[in-house]
Formats: sequence, structure tokens, C-alpha cells
Amino acid sequence: MIEIRKALKFHCSGKSKLVISNYLSLSRKYIVLFDALRLNSDDLEKKTDTDLEDSF
Repeated sequence: MIEIRKALKFHCSGKSKLVISNYLSLSRKYIVLFDALRLNSDDLEKKTDTDLEDSF
């Protein structure tokens, strides 16, 4: 969950999906789902790891 949270923070800061997935070796699906859920960086900070797991 730490890597997913890090990827989403990079995404919120404007990094591209390709850069993030290459750098962290994660699937882009997490970023796509994050966008589909219409979450933002504030929402990300408020959610616990369990909440994020449930979302994804």
C-alpha cells in the first residue's frame, strides 16, 4: 500500500502515468481508478491504508 500511496502522490503532483509506472514498477490501473473515483491529494491523506485497499 505504501507504493500505491506514493504513486498516487506523484500523480497528484503532475507526474505522468508512464513515469510513475516505470519508476515504481506498478500498474497504471491504480492511477486510472484513483481518477475514476474522483479523489484528490486531500482525500488520499485522509484515507487509511485499509480504506485505500477497499477502494482498489
